[in-house]
Amino acid sequence: MCVFMYVFMGSCVCVCVCVCVCTALINSSATDKGWIAKVKVTNPKEFDALMDQVAYDKFCKEAAH
Repeated sequence: MCVFMYVFMGSCVCVCVCVCVCTALINSSATDKGWIAKVKVTNPKEFDALMDQVAYDKFCKEAAH
């Protein structure tokens, strides 16, 4: 398992009810139906520090060793 957390400022505008009913969606459909919340970000520049999918996959692979 690979965990990476990032904190940013913003307001929650929507919560996924499906995840509340079936928490397994977070792992089984993370990029489709397993989203948790939609957030209106205060400062979009904060996302510049985040990894894209390729960088995240590499990070997870290296963390496993």
